[in-house]
Amino acid sequence: MKKIIVTIVVIGIIVAILATVVVFATRNTEEKSLTTKAEEQIRYLEDKIIAMTNHLNQIHFSNSILVEKNTDEDSNSQKQNEQSNETGSEGSSQQGQSSQQSSSGESSSSSSSQGSQNEQQTSSSEDSLQYEIKNNSILSNTTKEVDWEYMKTNAEIIYSTWPSMMVDLHELNVKNEDILNFSSSLDQVTLAAKQEDKSVTLNNLANLYGFLPNYRSQISENKDEINIDYTKACLLNSYALVEQEQWEEVKKQLENAISYFSNIMNSINGNGQKQSHISKIYVLLNELNKTIDYKDKQLFYIKYRNAMEELVNF
Repeated sequence: MKKIIVTIVVIGIIVAILATVVVFATRNTEEKSLTTKAEEQIRYLEDKIIAMTNHLNQIHFSNSILVEKNTDEDSNSQKQNEQSNETGSEGSSQQGQSSQQSSSGESSSSSSSQGSQNEQQTSSSEDSLQYEIKNNSILSNTTKEVDWEYMKTNAEIIYSTWPSMMVDLHELNVKNEDILNFSSSLDQVTLAAKQEDKSVTLNNLANLYGFLPNYRSQISENKDEINIDYTKACLLNSYALVEQEQWEEVKKQLENAISYFSNIMNSINGNGQKQSHISKIYVLLNELNKTIDYKDKQLFYIKYRNAMEELVNF
């Protein structure tokens, strides 16, 4: 009898231990899954904010961009249709004066013809819409107009994705104050875009991005990714400050960027290809820092684009 009781107790203890192990394993798996999801969301917001920031000065990572263009066929087709409508109108008027009995039939025929001409005009307008590849040169770009519709639309897109990310960050024990501050900063970005204020929008976007490295540092142990995020944050700060020509502050931000990136250089061992990529980024950051002496925006944008592109693809 005692043996049976002992056996039951031992089995109970084993079951309890196994249950505990399963529970902890499940929790760890769920936490890792949630962390992975949150990191993907952070990366999405990083790419979105960088794209919006670059867009304010028509900066693209590719060497060429695809743009819409309208051919002269639109205007020619419209002129031909207008002339045809005028001729049809005159003929209808003369015919109406000579015979009122057939006016009803002619009116119906004229309406049908008019509708057909309008359809042809719409079709011609659609067919004439074409695309062309334009060289994406910073020095050759003289356009200073900002596509504010793009900025406003993407700000709204961030609003649609942010609530889900807030919930995940709360579950991962990210500081509540940091989460709320992102929401407030996003409001400032939206208001500045609504007012179409380029300088203020740049500053607010840089501030908004600055929360993302902080989030990653609270949920991840990957030091390299954290340092990359902080490097990009400093780079965006410098980019925003260039708009105001605060060159001394720009230099401080670039020095901070180089400092963060130096942490990565000191941590990488082996992997020749990765080491080569890191060395290239380090050179680009230092080249960017040298442009401060010239105090030239376009020269800065050229080297900023090169450095940021490599960081984004790291």
